[in-house]
Amino acid sequence: MTNDLEQARFQIYALQDGAVRAQALTFALRTGMFDRLETGALSLDDLRFELGLSNRVLPALISFLSAQGLLARDEAGRVVNTVAASTFLVRGSARYI
Repeated sequence: MTNDLEQARFQIYALQDGAVRAQALTFALRTGMFDRLETGALSLDDLRFELGLSNRVLPALISFLSAQGLLARDEAGRVVNTVAASTFLVRGSARYI
């Protein structure tokens, strides 16, 4: 019984994780974040201004999308798309999902 409950708990965590990933990706796509970053790297302040996000939300979103391999930082610490984001998540890309 305990193993069954542990398995159920992990399945619930996986559902939550999937929901958070989907929400973050949907938000980034709807706001045009990947499209905007394709035109050039942005500082957190510039990106916050362009997307209208709070000081608390944007760093968490950037960290999460970076951990998913979709965003990175350049030498100056500005936010940039990864090759995967540029290939699949930028609307002008021939391979846009």
